[in-house]
Order: sequence, then structure tokens, then C-alpha cells
Amino acid sequence: MKRTIQRECEASLGRATGVAACTRRVLVADDNDFMRHCVQLLLVRERCEIVASAENGLQLVSNSQLHEHDLIVTDYHMPSMDGMQAARAILAQQPDSRIIVLTSDDDCSSARSALDLGIMAYVLKDCMVPDLPLAIAAVMAGNPFLSPSIGCLADKPVLAGADLTLR
Repeated sequence: MKRTIQRECEASLGRATGVAACTRRVLVADDNDFMRHCVQLLLVRERCEIVASAENGLQLVSNSQLHEHDLIVTDYHMPSMDGMQAARAILAQQPDSRIIVLTSDDDCSSARSALDLGIMAYVLKDCMVPDLPLAIAAVMAGNPFLSPSIGCLADKPVLAGADLTLR
């Protein structure tokens, strides 16, 4: 997976995605240095400014208080405080925060938990090269986003502004 994502990141740098570019200030969190760097490359390609990065949820919460930001992109599973716990803490203090979670968990219950918490987008790491730009566009427009290949939602289109009730 690591080589595939790296190849996709490198190949996609400088290419237009067809999705409206953003000029947003973004906080990034992932405990894996490589993944954090790859996410940052993808965000820069989308004309986002990385205002701070974190290795865990505690740092992310601190960064959210220290830095003005328009968007947060965080890993789901991290040490010290995971992305869900960090999102809960951030949303308690800054309820208008726009948060995208990156994960390898493709099950509906994890996606539903994230959305119920107030996370606006749930993006699978295996699909982040094509899905992250779409998620940014949806979230910045105030709409939710789920990677289309999530287990029970694989036969449904990208959910941007759609009813997210799982049936």
C-alpha cells in the first residue's frame, strides 16, 4: 500500500483534478510520518496551506487552539488521543470546525460513528488520492462525504449533500 500511495501522490503532483481548488488553511494529523507527508503533498496540490501538522490527537487539539484554520484532516487511529477523540474535543470548543478523517476502516459502523460525532468526511486511505480532493470540495461547501467504496455503501454514489441514513 505504501508504494502505491507514494506513486499516486508523486504522479498526481501538479495535475489538475477537475475539482475546484481551495485556498484554505489546513491542520493535518497522522502518526505515520510518510502518510502525513503524503497527505500534505495532496493538500498542497489542491492549493491548501498547511498551517500545522501533528503526530497525535493531543497535538492536533493544541494546534487547533493555536492556529487559525479552515479545515482539519486527521488520521482515525493515533497514539495518545485518536482522531475521533481529538475531533470530539475540537468540536466541543469549535463547533463549526470542518473535519475530514482518513482511515483504513471501511466498515459502516465506524463511518456512522464519525458522522454522528460531527466529522464531515470519512475518506479511506486506499482511495485518498482520488477521494481527498472530492472530500475537500464537499466539506468546504458544507456537505458530507464518504468514500464510495465503503463496505455497505459501495453501490451508492459519492454522498455529497445526500441523506446519510444507513439503510
